[in-house]
Amino acid sequence: MRDFWGIILRVRADGWSYPGASEASKISKKRQQRRMRIGQLARTVEVNVETIRYYQRIGLVELPEKPYGSMRSYSDQDLQRLRFIRRAQQLGFSLEDIRQLLELSSSDCERVEELAAQKLSEVKAKLRQLRRIEWILAKTVQQCARRKSNEPCPIIETLSEMK
Repeated sequence: MRDFWGIILRVRADGWSYPGASEASKISKKRQQRRMRIGQLARTVEVNVETIRYYQRIGLVELPEKPYGSMRSYSDQDLQRLRFIRRAQQLGFSLEDIRQLLELSSSDCERVEELAAQKLSEVKAKLRQLRRIEWILAKTVQQCARRKSNEPCPIIETLSEMK
């Protein structure tokens, strides 16, 4: 039995083939080297190709090198970066905020927390503003329902008076 394992180890160490080795190697290399063109990358992240190009122009995403006589291809790392950008945008972060987040390392959690707390404060302020708008609109819609035909439109009147 000892000889058997010795042969197996030598086979692997010397790069000899063994049953299933070529298939396993191909799958492993595909996972490591998964490359995609910009259109496929855009579809995967659910953005427009021009959005990716814009991110490249402003420096959020690197422009991959173009091999001579070939097309640019994007890696899994590019895909992850774009997903990060999209998720941060969905949380309300601006592109400049996202740039700062990308520059920070995960070990700089205090600075990331500051940015997130600032964003949370902005969201709360926006919600207060939206609640005020909701209250005003609900009030004016109710006034419209009770309005007599000879009276001016309460919504127009409210909009004229708003400060």
